[in-house]
Amino acid sequence: MSDLMKHFIAGVIISSAVCAVTLLILGTDKTASDWAIGLAFLSAFGAGLAKEWYDKKHGGTVEAADVTATWMGAIVPMVVWGILMNYI
Repeated sequence: MSDLMKHFIAGVIISSAVCAVTLLILGTDKTASDWAIGLAFLSAFGAGLAKEWYDKKHGGTVEAADVTATWMGAIVPMVVWGILMNYI
């Protein structure tokens, strides 16, 4: 499995978990859904940045593509939740 795929999957997992926990805590109304989506994206994006910062501090290679793959993975649960809220 490539490094970019690992970042993508990590973004999906992190944002799914944050979205689910936020929805469990706040409920599923429009405002709560907006918060859940925002927090899910920011948490995955932050995790991607933190990983690259860790790589920089410990001699690894810093790549913008890794951060991009992580936040692109974060979009998947947002799209799924948007479809569920608006069409089902």
